[in-house]
Amino acid sequence: MKKVRVSDNLFRAALDAKTFNDADNTVDVVFASEAEVLRNSWDGKFIEVLDCKEPSVRLERLNAGAPVVDSHSTYSLRSQLGVVVRAWIEKKSCRATIRFSTREEFAGIITDIKAGIIKNVSVGYRVYKYEVKEGQKDEVPTYRALDWEPMEISMVPVPADYTATVRADESRFYDAEIINSNLSNTNKMAKENEERAGEVTTPAAPATPAQQPATPPVDAEAIRSAAVAAERTRSEDIRTAVRAANIGEAFAHKLINAGVTIDEARKQIIDKLAADQPPVETRSTHSAKVTGPDETVQTRNAMEEAILHRAQPGTFELKTDKAKEYRGHSLSDFGRSILEASGIKVTGFTRDEIVSRALATSDYPALLSGVVNKFLRRAYSLAPQTWKPLATQVSASDFKQITGVQFGGSVKLEKVAEHGEYKYGQLAESKEAFKLDTYGKIISITRQALVNDDLNGFARVSQLFGAAAANLESDIMWGLITGNPTMGDGVALFHATHKNLSAAGAPPSETTLSTARTAMFKQTGLADEKLNVTAQYLIVPIELYITAQKLMTAVTAGKTADVNVFNGAYTLITDGRLTDAKAWYLAAAPGAIDTLAYAYLNGQGLFTESRNGWEVDGVEIKARLDFAGVVWDHRGLYKDPGQ
Repeated sequence: MKKVRVSDNLFRAALDAKTFNDADNTVDVVFASEAEVLRNSWDGKFIEVLDCKEPSVRLERLNAGAPVVDSHSTYSLRSQLGVVVRAWIEKKSCRATIRFSTREEFAGIITDIKAGIIKNVSVGYRVYKYEVKEGQKDEVPTYRALDWEPMEISMVPVPADYTATVRADESRFYDAEIINSNLSNTNKMAKENEERAGEVTTPAAPATPAQQPATPPVDAEAIRSAAVAAERTRSEDIRTAVRAANIGEAFAHKLINAGVTIDEARKQIIDKLAADQPPVETRSTHSAKVTGPDETVQTRNAMEEAILHRAQPGTFELKTDKAKEYRGHSLSDFGRSILEASGIKVTGFTRDEIVSRALATSDYPALLSGVVNKFLRRAYSLAPQTWKPLATQVSASDFKQITGVQFGGSVKLEKVAEHGEYKYGQLAESKEAFKLDTYGKIISITRQALVNDDLNGFARVSQLFGAAAANLESDIMWGLITGNPTMGDGVALFHATHKNLSAAGAPPSETTLSTARTAMFKQTGLADEKLNVTAQYLIVPIELYITAQKLMTAVTAGKTADVNVFNGAYTLITDGRLTDAKAWYLAAAPGAIDTLAYAYLNGQGLFTESRNGWEVDGVEIKARLDFAGVVWDHRGLYKDPGQ
């Protein structure tokens, strides 16, 4: 009889860091698809496919708030990272929105998820029914799960590998009904309730009464309990031995799935250590032993702090004692510390060898990426953006067209008599639309720069990229004003039709400012209702800045005619992008009327992610900006072309 053991299998999938929502700490994941995955059973291999269509997947448990855990660890509340908010099926894949806990100890994990460092997810599930298609000759059979239930979603370090099996705790077994679609209806496989728990068998030909031997009753529960206990002990002993050797969970999964005994597992662990480590037993005085995820994050943060301080001591302080341990370290010294913290002896290695070996780890590129990210974001946030007081930020969750709607019309409240009816107001609608565009560059930190300890070089390049992102936003937003774009009504932003363009043109003065202010104040809505738009900002090129300042400055008046009526009336703004030396503008505050608007993808500005260099020998860090701007309403702006 052919036996197949069915357990809680894991299927590796993907997380999309771009969908991370800082407002509610959520992100979208694809936790399963219909890819073919090679699995092991007691008597051989089989290909497993999870059917990702309704009604094959039972999503009730996930939609009821199933847990999101760390690497399928379901034995402690400390391992729960979050909860499933919603699960659904889309395009032959199973997807979910998960919300992470705001507990302080998970801050490092959330940071790595946003940065794209942690991007693998896995699902623990139970199969209730398989459809089997037997392979031809020596081919392995295919088991398609037609009824299965996701139990939990995990964040995991090991990505999907279709050539290997990654399994959950193999001590958990369930019955699964088998449907053999290769056989005729009279030979369809049926579930045998008398079999041992956790096994499904293909029945042999029925025996005749004379052939049927007398057999004692089978205690299925005792057999199941013994198998569960033995397998749990073997799996846990192997995991403990691998963790003690600091090799990694992936190697533990490999040994467990291979079915080796604990003695054979220990032998393979020793062989792997001998193959990976140089035969030198000297420990560096700078070794920083990392014993867990929390300490790993703390150590990386301390290293980042030390690098930032060394690059710019006047800007970044050494605040923590742990960071002070790395004072004066070169970039190759940090690589040495990371390698030795992982148990790799590097005594006698050259700087080039240390850097090359460190780049092959995940911690060293992540450290460099974190440093560059802080340089980028600091430069990005400090770059002057004179347009921001004029604009309102709006939400954009994707790259679809964003439509803004301004309502106006007959909405005046009218008296309602006793027993009278309420009358409907009439609304008119005006639309302007825009969508996000993506901008970006790749920064390369070469192996040569790391060996040469060229810290100031890549710090400066990172800052230039951050400032460039902020300047790009300024170019786009000021270009909306100076470029005089066509609005949704087919008329240019500044036009006589819009009543926001001076016909004569003159420099700022008491007379021209009064004319501009009056024109804005008399703007009407879409149904000619009074808006009383009040200007708050006076925008001038640098050539007119002194003239504007004089108009804003208080004077001691001897008579009423000498009073400066515009003293403190407006906030003065100038920018180098205002290249017309004569033109000047008035603008209303964003809270008074929606004039300029801008958006980032999911509200996030400059975004960075890194990978080990493919085209360069080092680390590549990609800076990406998803951004767009638009003029919502012409009524909040006025232009005088000057003379």
